[in-house]
Amino acid sequence: MPIIEPPPAAPKKETLAIRLEVRVLDELRRYAAFLGTKNFSHIIACSLERVFKADAGYKDWLKAHPDFRPAAKPARASRALPVQSGAHSTPVSSLAEVPGERKVSSRNSLGGA
Repeated sequence: MPIIEPPPAAPKKETLAIRLEVRVLDELRRYAAFLGTKNFSHIIACSLERVFKADAGYKDWLKAHPDFRPAAKPARASRALPVQSGAHSTPVSSLAEVPGERKVSSRNSLGGA
């Protein structure tokens, strides 16, 4: 047994393309500046973990659905998959341009690792 343990394996990560309202994205940028980081992924992940732990309704739902597992992700495509809302998914073609939305580059526009 080594005296110094090797570092734990990095958790598995997946890329998710999301759209945020401009005001939310601006607030995310301000919060990142407050923390002194550009890692938006860390802020979003920690925020979601807090919501999952604090939401009593979600905890009740988990107890009622202990065996629920999201559908397996299809083979990785060259483009990011759309975010699914409930039982419905948004076709990639409808994610093109929406009037009134600020166009953002699809190349990791949110930063982070």
